[in-house]
Amino acid sequence: MPDDALKEQVKEATDIVAVIGQFITLRKRGNNHIGLCPFHTEKTPSFNVHGDRGFFHCFGCGKGGDVFTFLMEHEGWTFPEALKYCADRAGIRLPERSHDDDAQGKRRQEVYDALALADEVYRRALFATSGKVALDYLKNRGFKEETLRRIGIGYAPPPFDTLTKTARARGLRTQPFLSAGLMLESKQGDQPYDRFRHRVTFPIHNLSGKVVGFGARTISPDDQPKYLNSPETEVYHKGRILYGLWTAREAIRKADRAFVVEGYLDWLTMVEFGVDNVVAVSGTAFTIDQAALLGRFCKRMTLIFDADSAGQRATLRGIDIAFNAGIGVDLAVLPAGDDPDTYLRREGRARFDELVAKAPGIIEYRVNMARSGSAPFDFLAKERLAKEFVELANKIQDQTRRTAFLSEVAERIGLPQGQLKVETPAIRPTAPVPRARQSAYDGSRQLQEAQLLRLIVEDRDCALTAKNELLSSDFMFRIHRPMFDSLIRSVDRGEVKASPTELGTSPEEVAEWARILVLPMDINAARAGFIKTVRSLIARRVRTRQGSDYKRQFDDGGIDAEARARLLGEHGQQLRSSFADNRKPKPSTSEPEEPDTAD
Repeated sequence: MPDDALKEQVKEATDIVAVIGQFITLRKRGNNHIGLCPFHTEKTPSFNVHGDRGFFHCFGCGKGGDVFTFLMEHEGWTFPEALKYCADRAGIRLPERSHDDDAQGKRRQEVYDALALADEVYRRALFATSGKVALDYLKNRGFKEETLRRIGIGYAPPPFDTLTKTARARGLRTQPFLSAGLMLESKQGDQPYDRFRHRVTFPIHNLSGKVVGFGARTISPDDQPKYLNSPETEVYHKGRILYGLWTAREAIRKADRAFVVEGYLDWLTMVEFGVDNVVAVSGTAFTIDQAALLGRFCKRMTLIFDADSAGQRATLRGIDIAFNAGIGVDLAVLPAGDDPDTYLRREGRARFDELVAKAPGIIEYRVNMARSGSAPFDFLAKERLAKEFVELANKIQDQTRRTAFLSEVAERIGLPQGQLKVETPAIRPTAPVPRARQSAYDGSRQLQEAQLLRLIVEDRDCALTAKNELLSSDFMFRIHRPMFDSLIRSVDRGEVKASPTELGTSPEEVAEWARILVLPMDINAARAGFIKTVRSLIARRVRTRQGSDYKRQFDDGGIDAEARARLLGEHGQQLRSSFADNRKPKPSTSEPEEPDTAD
């Protein structure tokens, strides 16, 4: 593993806001940036990125750390992979690692390398002589060569050993190609053979731009299945990736809307017609993970699925999933027999824009489906619809949004206002409210200690005073004691630490440091009250020690009743003096605001 100095060099050269901003939409608030947390589902942003300190923290789920932690948690990378990614962005050359260093990371990198090589082979093959049949097929479908090159569309040649020969020629093992789902083991025990053959290939990227899999469409109608997709691997999870999001995310952010289609060719057609804010589900039904992923970049989505019965069912599933993820949903209803590819090519971009502009929302869409069915739209049909909508409304935690939703439902169905009500008076989270989302500190004593630790981090003079005057046992709250000891050791070594992951030595300490470092605090006022805080902690130590001495003497069986009475009197006088001191005016220690609103 690279040494700490190299890690710090890469981290200091990396803009954590820019890196995390590739994966979620961040907006500036004060000195920090906030957004919806990528690690849990939420509707109110509680994910904070502190660019000046180089760390992130979510007050909703407690996740936090530096830029390496984010990439490891979000992308599932090892530390060396995260370090290399940041180093490459910063233009820093890393030293060669030993052969056996981080076996898991090496194995994953070999899988990525195999996928990158396959992508290179397929792209090159499409524009070679052997790929003429595939290129002619795509051009006959109306796709321009410039679009195909820009998107990276490729062609897997017919031979069974295209990738095998390429790997052998470059001195590569076949195992990474098997692990990537690019090759299959022969039942006869011979050499592996290529999974994709005589098919147009669509590279699937993660949000970092790495190829993680492929979708492949047949050219000949005799070949089945029509679409063949990469299997699940350690780098590719179908239900967590949306095809095209890597290239579409900026357009989606700008439009604050995403179009969602079913097939690769539908996606490619929309891109060809200049619709850039589009993604496709790749080899799976629309999932809650995909909806949550999309929700990081926009607040509304338009589902565009094939207008057949299966497409209608897929649309209904997509509505529920997106709605549960807190995304506004519109439905572009295509004419029977059409998909986005056929409709755009026949009607053109202008008519398509008109269609999606009139796309109904979730309520209008379901009511229209019920009215257009063969069964009469009578009180039984209304009852069924009402129950469906109430079930959806029960999933809305915001009361204002829930009331507005049910009001529109009643109007569309033709029921009196106020007739529809959720079954419970309030929607409660299924899990307890995370500790980090509760009030930051329960009392002024805990806040006082937190501010003291913050000053030790930020002020060298305060750190030296605390080192000389305080003991870890002076802190009332147990978690602050090891944090103080670790901090003083850093002061002794002359180290400068500023982020929770650097300061904490356990997940609990990292979470506590994340709270302390974002406390709304007037540093100058805190410095003015620092000595008084130190003295109060020392006084508490003295009182505790004296109380122990009195108790030991009082429990001594050798003293008489008069001596015990004298000891009780002295101890009482000491406590009264202490209480009098405590009643004197103290520096303001008002409770901080809710942590996720602090800058």
